[in-house]
Amino acid sequence: MQAALMRSIALAFLLGSLGTCGPRPGEAPAAEEGGAIAVAPESAVATDAIAATRAGCASAACWREQAGQAARLGAVDVAAAHLGRAYARDRGEADLFAWVDALVDGGGSRAARAALDEGRAAAAQRGDGGLVARIDARIAALPPIAAHTNELPGPLRRAYDSERAGRLEDAAHEFAQALQAGGEPRHLAHAADLQQRRGDPAGARRWWSRARARLRDLGASIDVVAVETWFTSQVLWQPNGLALVRRFTPAFDYEAQPAGVLDLVAAAVGAPLARRLHFAGPPEVVGLSGDGLTLVRDEGNALVFQDMSSETVLVRTPPQAERVHGLAVVGSGAALRVLAAHGGETVLWSATGEALRRFSLAGTTPTITRVYTGEGTHHENILRDSPTWPVSLALTPGAGRIAIGGSDGKVRLFDGKSDRPRELAFAWNYVERRHRGGNPDLNGPLTLRFSPDGARLVAVHAHGDLLIWDARTGAMLKHIPPTCGAEEGRRWANRYAGPDEPERAATAEEREACGRAVTAALSPDATLAATGGGLTGIRLREATTGKPLALHLGIDLPDGSFAAASGGAVAMADIYGAVSLLSPGGAPRALTSKSRSGPVRPWISRDGRVFAQFSVNEPVAAWDLVARRPLALTRGDKEQVLALSPTAARVAVHTGDAVELRDVAAGTTLARVPTRASPFGSQAQFSGTSGHVLLAMEAERGRSFELVELPAGTHRPLAIEGHVSVQLAGDGRHVAAWRQDLPLKLLRVADGAWVASLDDRVESVAFAPDGAFVAWVQQLDRSRPGAKLRARRLDGAEPADIQEIDLDGWTSWLTVAGDEVLVLRQDTTLTRWRPGTGARVDVKHDALAGQLEVAVAEDGKHLFLTRYGSVHVHADDAALTPRLTVAALLSGGWLALARTGAMDGSADAPEHLIARVRGAGDEFVAAGRLAWDGVQVAGLVERALAGEDVAPPLRLGR
Repeated sequence: MQAALMRSIALAFLLGSLGTCGPRPGEAPAAEEGGAIAVAPESAVATDAIAATRAGCASAACWREQAGQAARLGAVDVAAAHLGRAYARDRGEADLFAWVDALVDGGGSRAARAALDEGRAAAAQRGDGGLVARIDARIAALPPIAAHTNELPGPLRRAYDSERAGRLEDAAHEFAQALQAGGEPRHLAHAADLQQRRGDPAGARRWWSRARARLRDLGASIDVVAVETWFTSQVLWQPNGLALVRRFTPAFDYEAQPAGVLDLVAAAVGAPLARRLHFAGPPEVVGLSGDGLTLVRDEGNALVFQDMSSETVLVRTPPQAERVHGLAVVGSGAALRVLAAHGGETVLWSATGEALRRFSLAGTTPTITRVYTGEGTHHENILRDSPTWPVSLALTPGAGRIAIGGSDGKVRLFDGKSDRPRELAFAWNYVERRHRGGNPDLNGPLTLRFSPDGARLVAVHAHGDLLIWDARTGAMLKHIPPTCGAEEGRRWANRYAGPDEPERAATAEEREACGRAVTAALSPDATLAATGGGLTGIRLREATTGKPLALHLGIDLPDGSFAAASGGAVAMADIYGAVSLLSPGGAPRALTSKSRSGPVRPWISRDGRVFAQFSVNEPVAAWDLVARRPLALTRGDKEQVLALSPTAARVAVHTGDAVELRDVAAGTTLARVPTRASPFGSQAQFSGTSGHVLLAMEAERGRSFELVELPAGTHRPLAIEGHVSVQLAGDGRHVAAWRQDLPLKLLRVADGAWVASLDDRVESVAFAPDGAFVAWVQQLDRSRPGAKLRARRLDGAEPADIQEIDLDGWTSWLTVAGDEVLVLRQDTTLTRWRPGTGARVDVKHDALAGQLEVAVAEDGKHLFLTRYGSVHVHADDAALTPRLTVAALLSGGWLALARTGAMDGSADAPEHLIARVRGAGDEFVAAGRLAWDGVQVAGLVERALAGEDVAPPLRLGR
């Protein structure tokens, strides 16, 4: 197929060897992404780009060249699309047949028929009967479009089984054989994912291209959704390692449906992702059959039984009244039994999806409902005794015995015949704290497990109690109190102590608190109990005796979810994706580190070229969006970026003992200001053009301010006292200082004199870029909406020469561009005011909802609207025409999305996408790389800022 496509493209090259669209004079080819660099050369484009150059193609020869590039990289359908664009330019017979050959070679019969129909119509209109006849012959020879099927042939099943067993080379060969003559999009996309994991990107692209072509033949569409992994909700052991249940949350469109994934990873440090299963929605709970071949998960209010090899849905149970929130799975094959908690009801399901038994719990549980009755945080607490609901589940093989843990702290034990349970209860101290607004002091069983012979039931409760029950009679065999021992308590009591603080013994209350748990797990043989959670760590005990085995404390331990293996190893995961493994007798070992926790505060340079993301306790990640390369801003992990200049030419970095101002392109130090201040709370502000930099540094003795003058590198203190907000003028001549209870004052930098005292109750201040005037928002009453926007000229103006306008609502951001003041309001209104002329425009637009900041681009053609995690670029016109959105990825990378659907981003951007496939006979979710070659346009940001509506290489949606 690839050879035939290359022959088609070679023919097209012979026809148009003149006037190709290579790099412009002076353009440098881009290097591979990876290492940090300074600002890259103008208009550098990554070498793996599939789409056209930044200016697009203006000739058929150019599109042929682009087709050759795409074919070499494996994106055969993109290559065919480019050949179609070449045909649209010249309308030649050779171009038509080269286009059709490429479509057929890529598996796209429907698209090939459409291309031939178009060519036939044009030939008939010209009266070219010979070409019409040749086209008719090609139409007759087109391969038929195969109907969709859900069948899984034996060769394809063997390929999936080989992959599940870790025999990736065998699986790749078997997929190639099974899918040689065609195949369903789901399987083609899966084969591509396998090739990607094997390190064959060109092979993966060819499979993804075939999958896209097959989807077009079926009349299906692909919706590309940018997502982030906001949290990991569950960790499980599976035969080949660990399974992590994760949630994908839309990054751009907050109203879009979230998705779920199951990541399979080996239980080894640094092990790569073995496989990823995608789900249409995020599951609440997941379970695995005894042999690990069947996955059970919730989907809406139903359960889905899924083959772990091929992801084929085996069974979908009827939806119930409420969503599943608890799950227990035993057995395999026909003997599979699933116990699921659907709200207040628990249902026992068979392997075929038949509801075998239903259970309800008698009793009540203390609850609290908070009803907010006014502005702010004022609320009323409504105390209730609600019907008890299931919180934990267990069953023996064959469901001969069933245990359901209730929210009231009791366990109900059912045998295989009677619907009347034995109630397993024990005495524990309940402290009523709801009347003080606290959550009820519940002691529900966090986890339940039967012994392998089914004779005993072990329960771990939230207070840390370990209970062992006789599963035949319901008699309590043992109650192991939660209280930590003296040594455990000592470590608990001193877990936050500094190095100079003497250790002390734990109090009785601390020993009780040490034993409490938020999450828990029992080993499959019910002999090991792991408890902890709540940013405390993990405690291990023998479940049969209560003997302490280990206590690991620390806020960095991922203790959101536990899973215990038969051999005594415990897997730990937190919501941010960090995973650790605790082996018997050892210390926790990090398998994966947590991602950035977000939200991040993005920043974009005034020319739109540099994008950075600032996040608490995380290093700043900065990118040249044109060159698609990271920027090196620091020289080590201990340095912290404070600010970038408006065009990102300079950066302020806190090194630990000084603040250094550096040239970003050259990496040289321009000025150094020694300081003992902490980087937390320290700030830097760059003037627009004057070279002045204002440093505000937070130290034990209070706040100090330094003014640096570049390029000289000299610095001097400014006489600004107290914890006040400050703003440096664009020309560096003035500094504004204000606080809610103090007047706004202006300091003249030249001599350090205070030259004006203006309003009090000031919320925000901004200077004109040339320093000609200052504007501020005065909030007269912070408890009510409404403010005054005022401005005063600074060049020869009289003290009373102040202009003002009234503002409705609450303001959130103030800035000045040229002679225009812009105020962003929380009611989705942008007020634009020119104090010099009094002209005012209020723009109300949905695009302003949720925005935190607004800035005007350097060329005045665009507005940059910033919200948590992303910058939205709009044309500065009356309609606020959307151009582009640039999102900060939690990995530190970036993703750009144009309104046309075209995308660009860092090397890992495709990992932050999913592809929702609809209309292919069955709907499914695939990895974003299925769509990436069809939507990526290298240099998208530069082209969009130039006013171009950049079209993606392929049309994937309807």
